[in-house]
Amino acid sequence: MEQPQPPAAAKSLVDAAVAVIRSPKNFYAEMPKSGGFGEPLIFLVAMGVVVGLVQAVLGLAGLHPGIGLIAAAVSVIMTPILVAVFGFIGAAVLFGIWKLMGSQESYETAYRCAAYSTAIAPINAVLSAVPYVGIAIGTIWGAFVMIEASVETHKIRVEKARLVFGTLAAALIVMSLSAQWASRTLMSRQAAAMQAEGAQMAAASAQLQAGAAQMQAQMQALQQAQAAARAASGAPTAPGGLSAQQQAQFQQMRQAMEAAARRMEAQRKAQSPAPPAPSGN
Repeated sequence: MEQPQPPAAAKSLVDAAVAVIRSPKNFYAEMPKSGGFGEPLIFLVAMGVVVGLVQAVLGLAGLHPGIGLIAAAVSVIMTPILVAVFGFIGAAVLFGIWKLMGSQESYETAYRCAAYSTAIAPINAVLSAVPYVGIAIGTIWGAFVMIEASVETHKIRVEKARLVFGTLAAALIVMSLSAQWASRTLMSRQAAAMQAEGAQMAAASAQLQAGAAQMQAQMQALQQAQAAARAASGAPTAPGGLSAQQQAQFQQMRQAMEAAARRMEAQRKAQSPAPPAPSGN
């Protein structure tokens, strides 16, 4: 029996992605410099869909904290749209860089180079789950692909291409690592502050509960003292030993303190940081 073959368009997308990953040098040497924006745009959107799915899976697996089910679904929908829109902007930036480097190619060629370079984006999305190292590897790989596109498609000297895109990659790595370090430091400080606040609220709740218990004990002692005094004087003992007004006042104060303690305990639990998600790092 014949095996079902994948649609030609899907097979073409996969072949193009594999070619870029395996040998960007050969791919850009053979890539048509014109032919319209349709094919590279479709490829770009397809890579955006894959990246969105990868980010959603990593988020649900706990490797990207803060991404829940809704955020994962939004990522799958929005990532391809954002990639399609900003792909034209990114291509314009690369077009300007290549022009300054001496390229004679058109914006369409720059767009095709940029669009097909996203073949590595799904793998970089997986690498991003590794703190610090993943970003550095992905940025260096992207710079390598751009160097090959510069040399093979735009006919720029390899030394110049390495200097320009190597410098840009180094700057991006420094900025990315600094941002990631600052983000993780801020999250750690917020978690520590929330734990300290939770401890303070727990202590205050315990004090309120102790105060309520002490008030209950005082009320019982007062009842017993009044009952003993009435018994010694031969006066009839009132039920409970205290007047109805005194009992109501004590009961209201005790209930108010217990309610305040319960509210503080609930607020403390609500503000307590969730346990860290399992990570493969």
